[in-house]
Amino acid sequence: MMTVVHTDPEPTHNVAAIQTRTPGAWAGVLFLAVAAATMAFLYVSREVDNLQTQILQFVEERTDASVSIGSARLGGFRSIRFEEVAFTYETENGIRIESTAPGVAAILNPFAWFEGTQIVSNFDVVDAEIRVDTSNRTPTDARDTRDADAWIAQLPGTVSFKRCTLIVDGIHENAPIEISDFAGTIARNQNGESMVATLSGNYERESGKAISGRIQYSAADDFKCKVQISALTAGDVNGFLPEEHHFTESGRINPAITIDAFPDKTMTIALESEFQDITVRNQPEFIGVMAGSIAAYARYDTTTRSLSIRTATLDSDELRAQLSGQLLFADDTHGIDLLLEATELPLQAALEHYLPKEIREQGKMDITFEQPEEFSVAITGTTDAFQIAATGRAPGATVSFKPNDDRYPEGQIELASIEAGWDSETESPVLNAIIRDGSMRHEDSGIYADRLSGNVQIANNTLHIDPLNAEIFDEPFVARASYSIEDETGNATISGTLVHAERTALATAIKYTDVAGAVTFSGAATLQDGAVTADIELEATNANIDYTWWFSKPVGIGAKATGKLVIDPDKSIVLTAQGDVAGSTLAARVDWASRNGKWVFTKSILTAESIDVVSTGKCLRLPYTITGGTARNARYEWTLVNRDGVLWTSEAEADVDRVDLLPETGSEPMMIKDAKVVATFNKGDNSTGDLTLRAAHATMPSFGEPWFRPLREDEALLERFPIVPRRWRYELYADAILAPPWSGTEFEGITTSDMEKVSLESYRANIGEGWVEGAFTSYREENRYATELKWEGVPSRFFLEHLDLPIVLTGPIAGHVAYGMDRDDPGTLAGDGAFTIRDGQFSADFIINLLEHQMEGDVNSLPPSLKFDRLYADVKFERDVVKTPVVELDAEGLAVRGVGQYVNDGDMDYDLSVSISPDTAEQIPALRDSLNLQGYRLAQKTVDLPFHVTGPTSAPISELTDTPPVRVTLVAGALEVTKEAMNVLDAPRKILVDLLKTAGGVVSARKSGTGNTPK
Repeated sequence: MMTVVHTDPEPTHNVAAIQTRTPGAWAGVLFLAVAAATMAFLYVSREVDNLQTQILQFVEERTDASVSIGSARLGGFRSIRFEEVAFTYETENGIRIESTAPGVAAILNPFAWFEGTQIVSNFDVVDAEIRVDTSNRTPTDARDTRDADAWIAQLPGTVSFKRCTLIVDGIHENAPIEISDFAGTIARNQNGESMVATLSGNYERESGKAISGRIQYSAADDFKCKVQISALTAGDVNGFLPEEHHFTESGRINPAITIDAFPDKTMTIALESEFQDITVRNQPEFIGVMAGSIAAYARYDTTTRSLSIRTATLDSDELRAQLSGQLLFADDTHGIDLLLEATELPLQAALEHYLPKEIREQGKMDITFEQPEEFSVAITGTTDAFQIAATGRAPGATVSFKPNDDRYPEGQIELASIEAGWDSETESPVLNAIIRDGSMRHEDSGIYADRLSGNVQIANNTLHIDPLNAEIFDEPFVARASYSIEDETGNATISGTLVHAERTALATAIKYTDVAGAVTFSGAATLQDGAVTADIELEATNANIDYTWWFSKPVGIGAKATGKLVIDPDKSIVLTAQGDVAGSTLAARVDWASRNGKWVFTKSILTAESIDVVSTGKCLRLPYTITGGTARNARYEWTLVNRDGVLWTSEAEADVDRVDLLPETGSEPMMIKDAKVVATFNKGDNSTGDLTLRAAHATMPSFGEPWFRPLREDEALLERFPIVPRRWRYELYADAILAPPWSGTEFEGITTSDMEKVSLESYRANIGEGWVEGAFTSYREENRYATELKWEGVPSRFFLEHLDLPIVLTGPIAGHVAYGMDRDDPGTLAGDGAFTIRDGQFSADFIINLLEHQMEGDVNSLPPSLKFDRLYADVKFERDVVKTPVVELDAEGLAVRGVGQYVNDGDMDYDLSVSISPDTAEQIPALRDSLNLQGYRLAQKTVDLPFHVTGPTSAPISELTDTPPVRVTLVAGALEVTKEAMNVLDAPRKILVDLLKTAGGVVSARKSGTGNTPK
């Protein structure tokens, strides 16, 4: 045993003495210190096994843990290293903690043995694996009743971790939680009343998911903890919760959480975090993915297990809000009662989302709200069954809509008193607002509405606009509408007056139809399965309605209709209607089809059981005043074909009992009775039109009067409805026809017309006991015509009256004629013909009227007519000259032969040879007194008198060109006297008068007892 002798040291305050110590004294002190340290190290080395036992006992007593150490060795003067350390601990509620480490260094205090205190001051744990298994944990309210202060006091000064791995099983539902690069320190303060721990690591071995924390712990109800985690995903969070509690669906957060615990069993929680790409369960679709930041402060009561959020601020691209409320964790289903009061919500997206998809897909809607805005979102219920209710208020907003397609209107409305809401239980929006002003423009339809007002409401998943007032061209318009967002069905009513229909698409909605003026309308529409059905009423008495160039209902003529409109979007539109127009009841169907995004007119059918001819006639653009009776069984059909060179076809027909057409510039009407009219038209490469008219009786204007007047040319009409080059064909049939002076039966006529010519290809009619037939062609470009006519057994009076000549003869006539002429040059007239009248008679009335002022004696003693056997003539037309190479008249006792010509509106030049039998000449004083008629009898010769007729056709001059031979004159000196007498006008006049008297026979010019001259 070594004995240590103590000597009293000098007082420590004797600095001078210390300073005067010799170097040898200092060497002695150093030696003693080294010796003491050496003895301590030797002692520790000898007591390693005993120290290991003490440390194990220390840990097990304070943690109820099982610890095993493979070996221990000194790591230097102040440390001991334990190899292959294993630590196992299980809590009262079944949580098991296991840790293995290749080595743990214990930092020793060698002088602790001398002082009787804890020998280990620090533990250094490196490369350890710490596994916490919570799979078998059981719910318990048991508390560790051990004195925390004493427990902390027994802890070593510091426990440090480096490069460790922490694995937690049974908390994350998908896989164990693994924190790599786990590092930190756990240290108690000097008085042993509290400890401070700092920890860090990487979550799931990903450097981007760093986790760090600091804990200052004094007791279970007195600690402060701050944890920071970066890039924590929704999956990471949901892994700690049952599936029914998964609140977030996607995104990542970077939370920083600070927790302070207080002795009153409460704690405060402060949270700050940025978040990206966050979506939550049951969130409205219109919110979308969120990014931003959140800062919150809450208090947690451990007794009631409730979390009260005192303040929380959410700031994101779509939401800026304050959050308050409470979360309850007393049960497995955690309660939620939160209120989010926002200064900004994605109402633009919300309204766009809940608008009818037909509107959302067709354009862009912008909304600007007036300040202040008030918005809130309430979340109530439990984590597995919670509801979201959103409400919002604003004093006003401006909503504008710009369509992608010109088929839809654009507009802007101003809203006031806006209240909106949404809840996740019904997933149905709620909205109440007032339309205080606005306008709408639809370029395609030409409808511009201003001064919009009304109410807008969304309730029970249905949008209501009731009413919607507007002004269209300064006239009121009222509408009401509702739309079911869920069923995509709706209904609407409209009423108003369109005062300028010509400015809108209604003007040309039906092909070839123009509407102008005021149209009063009302209607009710429904939307079902994407199709619109509308019942409409129109009143257009104050409107002008034009159909192509020939129909125009003027203002004042009644027109009203009711109908049904069916619109199948992108497929078809069908309009069926019944109406009264111009006193007639009509039924119509009009079809449109969708072709390449546009509506194409495809078919229309118009029918009428009865049409008033007079009222309808006032609507026809024809140069006639139309009167008459009724048209029945009328039908008009137009069809789009668009194949084989044909664009469209149309058909029309009607039965007309009577129609009269009086030309505007004439006095003789066309009158048709009991007629059937059928017309067909087409347009295409070779456009055609066919008209068939069959009438029981037709009265036409006199010849010389135009039958068909040219249409009024209207430049505006021609611009709107250009004339289509078309080949026309007319077939006309009449059981009886009157065209003064002509009258006939069984009339048939076929006329064709195109851009080159108009041709009456054939016509025929029975006239009297005879017939007439012919053809006529007019060439447009050459402005010339050609005609031919032949007839048989036609009473000659029709020809004389047609030529405006007096009835100078009667009898049936047969003949033919063919001629043509350039209208621009009458000198081009060329043609020929011939006619024959048999068993006829001349009337003396016209001749008497011409000659009565020159006649001697009583003119009424003349016979009224002269019978003849045959009258024949050849006619040739050459320019303005009409030639008659042969003129022959054969009568009893008289024969006339002639040849000559006359110029139209000019002079005539005729040579006539008159052969008279002696018996007939005997009755003519001028011949009887000048000629030896007995000599003619003896010679059996006729009296031949040649005449030459010249001068204008209106006042011809006749001259006897030669006298009879001397041998037949009465006296030799009578030759000159007779010649002179024949050279004057009176001679042929007297011969003619006497001839008429003789040929007249027994028919007297004056009827016995009447005293009147016959007409």
